[in-house]
Amino acid sequence: MTPPPNGALASLRSPLTWMLLGALALSALVVRPLALELGVGLVLGYVSERPIAWALRRMHRANSAAWRWAVAIAVAVLASLVLLVPATIAVSVSLGELGRLIGASSIDSVGRAPTLLNGWIRHRLGVASDVVPSAELATRGRALVEAVGAWLARTTGRALTAAPDAVFSAVVVMTAWVTFAVRGPAMRDAVLPRLIPWRRERDILRRTTAEVIDGVVLANVGVSVVQAGIITASTLALRIPHAVVWGVASFVLSFIPLVGTALVTVTAALFLLAQGRTAAAVIMAVIAVVAGSIDNVLRPMLARTSSELPFVWMMVAFVGGLTAFGPAGVVLGPLVLAWSVALWNAHEADEAATVPPPS
Repeated sequence: MTPPPNGALASLRSPLTWMLLGALALSALVVRPLALELGVGLVLGYVSERPIAWALRRMHRANSAAWRWAVAIAVAVLASLVLLVPATIAVSVSLGELGRLIGASSIDSVGRAPTLLNGWIRHRLGVASDVVPSAELATRGRALVEAVGAWLARTTGRALTAAPDAVFSAVVVMTAWVTFAVRGPAMRDAVLPRLIPWRRERDILRRTTAEVIDGVVLANVGVSVVQAGIITASTLALRIPHAVVWGVASFVLSFIPLVGTALVTVTAALFLLAQGRTAAAVIMAVIAVVAGSIDNVLRPMLARTSSELPFVWMMVAFVGGLTAFGPAGVVLGPLVLAWSVALWNAHEADEAATVPPPS
């Protein structure tokens, strides 16, 4: 590890430096309530830098600050429309289907589902008696559906109440997205040398961060496409209404940690069960388990090509990152472990260079 410049150590004795550190600490407290929105905008801006640079080169406006702002705004708006419009339609239709499922007639259908399930099992296995207690399951099934209905009503009410806050958060994300997309490189060039005064170590962390973020973003998109494809094909094969809408909804929900595609697949299974299609409901329940757990395998497989982490450690990074940091752990988990591996390899290279050759 190379020693830091003398100026970095000398500046620590300056009163201005300590005042700056205090001001930065207070600033961190100020921005903390919007840390998630700023973090999302930072990642989106970072990912958008190269497409924006490519578009500017194609338009021969690479050195124009005004055109960079214009292209950044256009990219953010277009990307948001492509994601938000299908998501809004899918969520609206999905909530409508869920509301139909928990209607009074559907509650009665769910109450009859244990009898249908017993009949299906007896027919398939050739047994004479009920495999599951129909009366008990009917009572619990009605209670479950009524609980889901109450939860949906509460959730919808909270969503309507939180709509102004959601709009404000979206504005903050969009503003941060455009700002970091335009000024991100200059901000990194100004801040990183202060935070990490060692050029070689700074370059290692910068390169590793770029690789991990690219890999994680592409892996998440790839996993969402696979999950949406599985659910769309399954709903089409099982003749569930609005199959494409269910697929779009699952694509959007797959980006939400701890929620994922379960809302779509479990609701679809309950819908089939309420319609008396027991075999199809069982198949949909199996698909729910497969689609909900496949991301734990696919995400590390797709992301490990962009970092030095092997498959098992990338899987640990995703799961452990979610546990330690919440939704932000999807990025922070692989990033922290990738930094450790990159710095370890650099340390090993230095150790090998300092060992004298055998005589």
